[in-house]
Amino acid sequence: MRTTPLDIARHLAGWGEGAVVEGPPEVPAELARIGAELVARYPGDRGTAARAGRRDPVKTRASPREYALAA
Repeated sequence: MRTTPLDIARHLAGWGEGAVVEGPPEVPAELARIGAELVARYPGDRGTAARAGRRDPVKTRASPREYALAA
């Protein structure tokens, strides 16, 4: 079974603003698409997460080897 950028984005989406994805470029694009869909469906207060204290960034980056193994 092949892991797709969408699979990776779905997994990382749970980190919210704590995830910083540097590549491959398809993963941030999928995250943006997922985020846009969620905002369109749930247009509530955008400042809720920041006020809840979830501001510590977690740098997330798969190495080229890890990404190749997942494919």
